Amino acid sequence: MMAEEAQKRVQAEVNKFLTNLDQTCLRKMQVQMFQCSAKCCENNNASMEQVASCVEDCSSKFRKAQSYISNEMSGFLKRLERCALQCQDQIHDQMNADTTDDQMKRFESQFESCVIRCADDTIKVMPDLFRKIKGIIEKEAYHKA
Repeated sequence: MMAEEAQKRVQAEVNKFLTNLDQTCLRKMQVQMFQCSAKCCENNNASMEQVASCVEDCSSKFRKAQSYISNEMSGFLKRLERCALQCQDQIHDQMNADTTDDQMKRFESQFESCVIRCADDTIKVMPDLFRKIKGIIEKEAYHKA
């Protein structure tokens, strides 16, 4: 099906972005988080609770970035889902008890074309969305987004 191909194209673009984000931003943050956590553990004068609190503080920035990315990607995928549901509604509104097999085939084709258009439109906005996400992560401006 062509709609499945369109879905694969969207997923490939998302994966490409997430890989790039991981390699250019997130891994650096993880290195800093682990180095910070290691320093917490090296403090022999600290209590278990102090070490745990220190380690928790070290991971805060990374967890906020992950949460922000997850929320943005969820919203992005919901946008695509809403578009596909709108396609479904448009076809459903045209159907009735007297719909013939030929009409059903035409409706299926129209639905497929509509879903492909949704995927194409989604792919078009991805570069801007991804630039925004990357910029916010680099500036640690999650609270403003």
